[in-house]
Amino acid sequence: MQKLTELKKKIESMDKEHHVKILEIIQDNKITYSENKNGIFINLNNMKPDVIEKIKDYINYTNCQETNLQNMETKKKELEKQFFKDNKEKTASISNV
Repeated sequence: MQKLTELKKKIESMDKEHHVKILEIIQDNKITYSENKNGIFINLNNMKPDVIEKIKDYINYTNCQETNLQNMETKKKELEKQFFKDNKEKTASISNV
């Protein structure tokens, strides 16, 4: 039960595009849900374990992709600093000549 609560919190903290993908997983597995102006509601207690695993796999995948993206952005910024630092030094030395 506690794991389902944690899963619910993770899903709620995700962006809307991820909610849509999770809804697709739910629809593909013919899980019943209710919808109103406040959103879509799903009873996780009645969900099959394999569907819960698919949702967890998707969440893990998105977390991994987000981490990879952040790492790439960090490396990109480091390279930009290094490149532009070297480029500024070269420009300054050329200007002084």
